[in-house]
This record gives sequence, C-alpha cells and structure tokens, in this order.
Amino acid sequence: DVISVPRYSKKMLRCLVFAAILWCAVGYEQEFSYRTTFKNQKLIGEWPQLPITGIKQFLWVKTSSNSGTWVRTTTSEVFLYEGSTSFAKVDLGITLPAKQDYRIGHKYGTTVVATPNNIYFLSCSSNTKCVASTTIPTSLGTVHTVAPTPTGAYIGTNDGLHFADITKKTIEKTGPMTGAVLSAEWSEEEKWLVTGGWYKMWNFRNNEWYYEWAFNLVEGPPTSFLWYSGWLYVGNDAVVNREHVKDGLWERIGAAEGLPYRGVTSLQSVGDSVWIGHSNGSVSRYMPTTKQWRLYSGDRWVAASGKGVNAMLGLSGADCPVKGLNGCVLIATETGMTVMQLKEWTLKAKAEVLHKVMMERHDRYGLAGSIALHHYGNISSWYATPSDNNGLWTSMYLVSLCLKYNVTKDPQTKKEAWLRFNALKKLNTITGVPGLMGRSYTKIGDPHRGSGTWWNSTTIPGWQWKGDTSSDEVCGHMMAYSLMYDMIAETAEEKADVKKVMIDIITYITKNDWLLLGHLGKPTHWGRWNPQYLNDDPEWFDERGLNSMQIVTWTLEGLHYSQDPSVQKLLSKGLSELMKAGYGRNILNQKVVIPNDVNHSDDELAGCTYILLFWLRRIGALDNYKDLWPIFDNSWARTFRVIDVDWEGFYNAMNVWIQFAQGNKNFSKHDQDQVLAELQRFSVSHIDWPYHNQGRIDLIENKVQCRNGGHCSLTPIPPDENGLLRWNTNPYAMNGGSGHSETDPGAYMLLYWMGRYLGLVTPTD
Repeated sequence: DVISVPRYSKKMLRCLVFAAILWCAVGYEQEFSYRTTFKNQKLIGEWPQLPITGIKQFLWVKTSSNSGTWVRTTTSEVFLYEGSTSFAKVDLGITLPAKQDYRIGHKYGTTVVATPNNIYFLSCSSNTKCVASTTIPTSLGTVHTVAPTPTGAYIGTNDGLHFADITKKTIEKTGPMTGAVLSAEWSEEEKWLVTGGWYKMWNFRNNEWYYEWAFNLVEGPPTSFLWYSGWLYVGNDAVVNREHVKDGLWERIGAAEGLPYRGVTSLQSVGDSVWIGHSNGSVSRYMPTTKQWRLYSGDRWVAASGKGVNAMLGLSGADCPVKGLNGCVLIATETGMTVMQLKEWTLKAKAEVLHKVMMERHDRYGLAGSIALHHYGNISSWYATPSDNNGLWTSMYLVSLCLKYNVTKDPQTKKEAWLRFNALKKLNTITGVPGLMGRSYTKIGDPHRGSGTWWNSTTIPGWQWKGDTSSDEVCGHMMAYSLMYDMIAETAEEKADVKKVMIDIITYITKNDWLLLGHLGKPTHWGRWNPQYLNDDPEWFDERGLNSMQIVTWTLEGLHYSQDPSVQKLLSKGLSELMKAGYGRNILNQKVVIPNDVNHSDDELAGCTYILLFWLRRIGALDNYKDLWPIFDNSWARTFRVIDVDWEGFYNAMNVWIQFAQGNKNFSKHDQDQVLAELQRFSVSHIDWPYHNQGRIDLIENKVQCRNGGHCSLTPIPPDENGLLRWNTNPYAMNGGSGHSETDPGAYMLLYWMGRYLGLVTPTD
C-alpha cells in the first residue's frame, strides 16, 4: 500500500532534516514601498516631503566608527540619510564646487571626491565628519565618473581616463582610450576595470587592455556596471547585457528575456536579484536563478511621475535605514525618493492587515465595497459611498468568513459573519418585496449617495435602497446563503433565518417566469433567466450559458434546502422546464471565448456559481440529479481549460474545490503554485493607483482581444503590475486606475481562506 503523507508533514520533515544545518524558512518576501517627494515637488497622497530638492547620487559609506548612506543632492551638498525624512549634513572638510561638476566615490576603504580642479581623498572619523587626508591639484575639466580602488581612484572625464594614486599623490592619464569616459567601475575581487565611452567599452584585466564595441555586444554606451554572481552586468539605453566572468561569453537580457523597459540608468543587487533603474522612472527586478521578473512602476511603487531613475543603491538588511528587512533599494528620481523595503512576510500576516483595512474602511452599515478618495492617493481623505454591487462584494466577503470560521473556529469571525449576513438580509427586507434585493442601501440624507434609481423604503423608515438589481447581486446572495447555512448557522432559528431569504429569492424569480421583477412589477435590466431571452433573443447570447447555469444552480439549491411541499413542487416543475428548454446544452459552453467579447465580470459570476454548484455536489445535495453531473463537470473542464492561462489563482483554487466535490482529494502543484503566486503578488495597497503598461517591450499588444476598446496584452499581467484587485478586472488590460478609490480586500480574503480551507495554503506560507 502507498501511504500519502500530508503536505504539513512533508514540510515538517524538511524542517527537521535541515534544522541542524539551516533554519527552516517560512513565508515569502513582500515588497513595501516608502515613497517621498522632494520639497519643490507636488505633494502626492500622504507621502512625506523631504527637506532636500533632489538626489544625484547614493553611496554606502563605511568609516572607522560607523557606516551609513550618503546622498549627493542637486544643491551640491552631501547628507547622511537617517531614515524616514531625516537627513544630517555631512562635513567633508573641503569646499565643494557650487555647480554639479564633481563626483564622490567610496569603496574598498577609499573615499574620494573628484572636482575639475582637485582630487580629495578623505579620512572620516564618522559618517558625518571627514577631513581631506590627501589633496591632488589637477585640471580635469568635467568629471563624469569615479571608480575607487584600494590604492586610489580611476576618474573618467571628457579627456579620457585618469588614475589618482593616493600613496604617490599623483594623477596620470591611463589607458589607450581617447574621448570621453562616461562610466567606470573597478572590481577588486576580479582585479578588473571596465569603462564606458560613446563607442567602446574598455577593459583592463590581467594587465591587458581590450575593448568591445559599444554598439555590438554592449548595444550602446554603457550607463552602469554591476558584478554579481559570476557575471558582469552592463546597462545601456537599449537593454542589459552580461559577460560571464570566467569564460567571457556574453548574454543579452532584452524584451525576449523579460526586460520590461529600455533606458537602463542604474544597476544594483540585493539578495538573489539584480535591480534595474529605467529612464521612465520604473524599476525592474531580475532573479537570474529562476529567470523571474518583477516590475515596480507608477505611483503604486515609485515616486517618479514618469521621471527617470537618477540614482539607486541596494543594501543588505543590516544596512537598511529600517531594521528587520531582508534588504532594501533606495531609488531617486527627479521628483522623489523611494525606499523599497523587502520583508519576510506570510500570507496570513497580509490577511490580518487587509482584514483590519476591511473593518476600518469597508463596513458601511455592514456592506462591503469600494470607498472613494477626495484627494489623489490620499487614504485619509476617504469617504463611504454605495455601489451597484454592494450585495456581490459583501457576499464574496461573507463566503471568506464562512471558510475562515470553518478553519479557525474563531468566535469573532462568526460574529462578523452574522454582521455581513444581516446586511444582505436587510438588502432583501428593505425593498418590501420578498425575494427582491436592492443593489445597495443608505440612510436618507447620507452624502455621496451616487447616481442610479433610489427608492424610499416602505419597510424600514428613514432608509432608501438602490433599484434595478442585476444578476450579479442574486449570484452573490445565493452563493453566500448556502455556505452561511452550512458553516455558520447552528440553531434551528439561525438556519431558518438564512433559509427564508434564500428560498424567497428563488421562488420569487421562478414564480415570475424566471425574471427578477422590480417593486413596480417590471423586469430589471439584467435580472432575466427566461428562455425567451436566453434562447430566443440574440441580444442575450453573451448571457445564455452563464444565466442558464445560474438559474439551474439556484433551483437545485432551493430544492435541497426547502422541505416545503409547495416549494418542492414549484422548483421541480421549473427545473424540468429549464432542462427541456436546453439549459443543459447552454451550460456546457457557458464560457464566452470570442476574443473581443471576453467579459471578466461574467467569469467572476460564473466562478461564484461554480462554487455554489459544486458545494451542493459535495454535501450530497445533487445525489438525486446524477444525470446532470456530466453537464456540470464538462462545463467546468472547458471553462478551466480556457481560463487557466489568465494568471488568476481564484480559478485554480476553484478547480481544487471542484475536484474535492468530485471525490478527488489530491491537487496539482500547478494549482497550488498559482494560488500562492497570486496571493503573494496581491498588492497590500488596495488604492486603484494608475498603471500604464502600454510602452513595455516585454508585452505584445493584442489587437483583437480587448473588450470595449482599450489596449490589452497577449499575455496576462500580474496583479501587482496592473489594477487587479478583484476577478472582474481584465488581467490583460495594459492601462487603468485613477488613484481616487480603494477597493475592499474581499477578493484576497476569499482566495486566502479558500486556500486555507482546501489545504493549498498553510499558516506559514
């Protein structure tokens, strides 16, 4: 017999095996962006403003007594960055030029300042106090770059390369190059000097000078150099190239390899990654071992406003201005400075943070939904406002609470679940029509009610509700009530309370010929499941399969939970008529695949319906309808084949949910990896920051598949590189966001707790 070891046990065994040698790592690395603006720039959101006007250069400086980060500013001053918005003036012990025609270098114990008229080697007693230990007069003219060595410094000028010898106190021109030397770097470990000019990249290695053409292997005048993990990385205006230190073979890292933008201005390394600054203000991160990429672009990540990266510095965790990090990257653009903090985190910790956000800002009379911001990116300027889909978003969050309670048995979670259920129940009772829910509700006189059709409630005085309810709301409500009934409700009274709302809805729709009638007796715009629309009206071809699956699923739900003979008779007759009308065939191919008509909102609604449908299957509610199982199974199999490429772990978790319902208790590594990847890359900030991916060279625009116009990529864009905060968002959309709202974190909570419930996610992931 083969014994299957649970995932927890495997992880525990790995820890035990390696505990004597290595610590057993848990979690993942999460990026946190601390953005600030310079004092002469426009304020953004709640970003702090720095007391300096700009940064030209970062240096990590280690003195005899301490260490720290120096910044060379646009006003010729040098400061020690102390973290947050704190800077201390550095006394270099010399008089700096009034203009920006000098460079500072610090490496291998050598601190050097190169000006047109003097070379200063500094001796620093602390990271804010230095004196010039050696001064070498010169007439270099414009200084482009400084590359310190243990015995001096190479200095690149318009007149070529010079070496300042700290012992001899001399400066001499060196190397065979003619013309300007724009960049230079010395590696003491490799005993290798590289320099970049307009036409050649000169190297001095093993006592030999040699060059590569700047428009051949290097593809442009080098802007930056980095030795990292056995390679020399060379940045230029086109791509990144790298040369293997041992064998001298070159590799190109361009669009085909995943580089998102041209215009490389800076190269740094932290941990397992090479960080690349770009001329458009974006920063990309390349992990050579796994060939993976990250892009940090726009105000979500970088204080740039489209302006280029002027300077960058990668630091280990111990050297970062914030303690407790794996590492950090300091990024300076023309408009601000960003400290990208890399922190060991867990998905559970992210869920806890987002739950706090949900409770603080996304509980409007029990309803969940987006909030608006008076000022761009400023979360303190938020205000609550109703939305068309408060019922759907509250339902999805309620399902996450049901799953969370099933996993944790936390009484506070159960209490919150009832809070959210009562909000959904109020959406039903407020209309005065059993079975008809409102889209949203608010108190009469509340500000920011928004547009749409509003009605004063006849059942709850002082309140009003939003009409023209859509299928989205029904879909969310019916999914949530089933799990609420089975996972939260315990007493007969509690179960009756949940069941009544559920049965009222499906019987109301069925009695009205599968139409959702408003309180004035007319069908709502989207509340239609009648064959007259789904089968006979060409305007409804998009919803034919989806709405067929919805109404059949809700009918089966009502048949399971209600024991009332009249309800059983009504729904049994209805189910028979629906199947005779061909709804089984409709369900098989419910997923729309016409390229310019793919609707990700409908995909999300289908997902909610599949969750309910296969929950009913799992609890035995469909045992008397096994003839329908192949329809449902094949429908999902086709849907998942199409949607699995969308980089949305929600559907991978759903695939496991469905497999469990089908009796398969195993899950694929692919599904688990997709769930973990999406949860890890779900943005902590749920502000809908603008994103603009249209100019990326690693993405190919899809000229066909982009619903309602706009620009879409041929491949999906990860959630932290676009605005994907719910699954009704198009993962292929290249541009979007406004910075004037915050989405509720219900989508993350649903995926996380579904993952925990299914065993795809552990508390330490």
